[in-house]
Amino acid sequence: MRTSNTMIRSFALPGEGFLAPCGHVGRPLAAVPLYYATVSGSGPMDENSELEADSPFVHLYRKIDPRLARSLLSFRKRYPPRTFSHAGYDWPYIVAGQGDETALLLHGMAGAYDIWWQQIEALAPHFRLISVTYPPIDTLAGLAAGLLALLDHLGLDNVH
Repeated sequence: MRTSNTMIRSFALPGEGFLAPCGHVGRPLAAVPLYYATVSGSGPMDENSELEADSPFVHLYRKIDPRLARSLLSFRKRYPPRTFSHAGYDWPYIVAGQGDETALLLHGMAGAYDIWWQQIEALAPHFRLISVTYPPIDTLAGLAAGLLALLDHLGLDNVH
C-alpha cells in the first residue's frame, strides 16, 4: 500500500504555460455529474445530435452556449465513468489519453470527473489522464486514502 508520500506534481504541455480549469462561463459546467441527457442515434454525438427536450441536462444547461453543452455531452458519451470501490465508497473515475506520463486531475469539492473535459481533450494526445469524482468522504485523510488506493488499483506509482 502506498503512503501519502506518493509524488503528485503539476504539469503543463511542452511550450505551454500552466493549465488552469476552463469552462468559466459564470457557473461550473459539470457540477451535477449524475444528470445525463438522452441523445438520438448510437454514434458519437455531434452538432446535429438531438437532445430530448425533457432531459434534466437540457433543463440545467439551457442558458449555456449549446456548443459547450454538446461538447460536454459528447465527452460523457465517449468516456463513461468506471467505478472503483474502497472503504465502502464507490469512486467514479475515467482513464483517457495516451503517453508515458500520467496526470491525476483533482477537482474542487463541488466538482466531478467531467469538470476537466476540455483539458482532457486537449491533453489526451500527450498524457494518460485519470479523473475522479469524490464520494461523500468525511475527512481529508479518507479522501487521500481513497485516491492512493485508486492509484494502487491502476498500478500507478507516479502521477503529475
